[in-house]
Amino acid sequence: MSNRMNIAVGEKIFVEGGADFIAMARPLIADPELPSKAQQGRSDEIRPCVACNQGCLDRLLTHGCKRITLVEMSNSIGKDIGPITRWSVLAYLKQHNVKIMKGAKAISRTVCIMN
Repeated sequence: MSNRMNIAVGEKIFVEGGADFIAMARPLIADPELPSKAQQGRSDEIRPCVACNQGCLDRLLTHGCKRITLVEMSNSIGKDIGPITRWSVLAYLKQHNVKIMKGAKAISRTVCIMN
């Protein structure tokens, strides 16, 4: 489940069994501290994605299929993501034994899991 997701809606869908996984790419671009704020009960401080596509999708469409990293993304709400976010995310994922797969390997693994 993804697209225009926020903490309240995502949690409701997940708790009600409507999804096993909630993706929040754009909200994390808008506010890289979203997980911490939500966990600390500070949801009212989360900077929302305004769905402008300027710092994420527009950048991808403008530059074609070139690799675009979180560091290169920015958002129109007024804060660059910066390198610390990318490394924080990667460190967190590694700490929790989450594997990061790209391209065909990720697709084939996902298909195996879904079957």
